[in-house]
Amino acid sequence: MEYHEIRDKQGEFMLTDPAVEAEVLKDRLRISWPQEGWWDEIKGPNADIPKGWGDHYPVIHVDYIMPAAHTINGKQYVAEYTIWLMTKKGRGTPAISMLVEIDKFEQDNWYFQQAINVWQQAHDENQDKCRRRKRGLHEGESTDTGGTRVNMFAPDPPEGFDYEAHGMDEDEERKLKLVENWRVWNPFHEMMMTSIWFWGYEGSTISPPCYPFVEWRVIETPMTISTRQHEQLKEILFMNVDSDCKSTSIHADGGVVARPTVSNKGHEVHKCDCFDFLSDSHRAEDPNERHCGDMKGEKPAWVTEHLGRHGNARGKRVNGP
Repeated sequence: MEYHEIRDKQGEFMLTDPAVEAEVLKDRLRISWPQEGWWDEIKGPNADIPKGWGDHYPVIHVDYIMPAAHTINGKQYVAEYTIWLMTKKGRGTPAISMLVEIDKFEQDNWYFQQAINVWQQAHDENQDKCRRRKRGLHEGESTDTGGTRVNMFAPDPPEGFDYEAHGMDEDEERKLKLVENWRVWNPFHEMMMTSIWFWGYEGSTISPPCYPFVEWRVIETPMTISTRQHEQLKEILFMNVDSDCKSTSIHADGGVVARPTVSNKGHEVHKCDCFDFLSDSHRAEDPNERHCGDMKGEKPAWVTEHLGRHGNARGKRVNGP
């Protein structure tokens, strides 16, 4: 099994850095980080994946697909956000996936909005190239569209944002707004990676030819977005065009963006929860408590809540690529 949380680092890059590329592909939205110097000094986001990997590995890119490729206990999710990492030869490819559902209070995911913004900008630039072609304009000539509607800076949480419901400390988050590296975008941020516990199994890539070398880690608790954000993401992906004004999405031809899920039969799926490990911060406070079973006396409220939500998770089915 796996005996510690995914130990992630955000890296040094802002989403506006020229080395970071946002793309609207035919079946997904993607943000990629530069590959130079990966094994000398990892400057981009990276993570130490448990189960004997023993090192930090760089993030290649993150993908966003609609609908999700994974289901939990048969439940289909509106989308899936996946962080892909690169390992050294022969170790396979770790993929950390967050299933996405609509927030029951319709609150925007204000941190993830930054990724939506750069995808919106890529979409708008493609639309602009199409308009140029139609009007016979050359590079640099204005199409008088009024400019992009994208705000590239991290927004403040909306008024009345419930920090506690999202597992966040309001004072700590407000302090983060003041530090110099606030606009370094963290693909592992707790507004996306909402838990340290997950399901894991060995599977395949989502897209054909579906190579069977992926170490999937599916985070137990879905991330949330608002309906407004979901509709914006659908428009970006499904309504994108190339410079010849042709639709780029396979959805336009009746295709399905996400690969159909397959049964997990034949795959050994394991579930990591608080009986496997506690957070690194908790362990640092009390080295004798490495998992829930080590806790003496009455367990904290968060343990009770965790077990209430996921206590029977070991009997659930996770299906996917």
